[in-house]
Amino acid sequence: MSDEELNALYDSIPAVRIYDMEYNDIVRGKVRYRAQSADAEMFDTDERNEIVIHSMKFEQFNNKGELSATGEAGKAVRFNATGNVEITDNIQIDSKEEEVLIEGDYLLWQNKDRVLSGNITDEIRITKEDGTFFAGKGFYVDSKQNKAEFRNGVRGEYISESSEEETDEAAPDSIDSTDSATETADE
Repeated sequence: MSDEELNALYDSIPAVRIYDMEYNDIVRGKVRYRAQSADAEMFDTDERNEIVIHSMKFEQFNNKGELSATGEAGKAVRFNATGNVEITDNIQIDSKEEEVLIEGDYLLWQNKDRVLSGNITDEIRITKEDGTFFAGKGFYVDSKQNKAEFRNGVRGEYISESSEEETDEAAPDSIDSTDSATETADE
């Protein structure tokens, strides 16, 4: 076996395997992120410094310590050096602050830039409680800029709040586009 093959084998073996895991990311004495899993693997080599979490559930907390999001996914990989997290397989994220449900099969959280993005070819669906939904490819959210985009086509239905002058017969606006769509939330 060559040195390269030995190194690859070494990198594929977890340093620690944990069952019934709960992981808490604590900053200044406050839990910022909590993940739970039936099975997790920790790798700690020069080439691979990450935690692989299977059948994960998580909670995220804002700076005030309030619950801001919950979710689950088939798998998540947290890259310890950057804090980035790659989430795959049956993702559901319920954002309490934005009041939306995000669903899909691939998302990447880029911690330093505060960006959540999907692949350009995979569909992500966003649903609000009022029935508004958007589904598209190339999902991209820049939380620093408070901006969300679908970069490779989008479809959906927007339910607007009705005013006293509108009737019950008002139809929702539908969207179906092969172009990208961008929405910037008001602060």
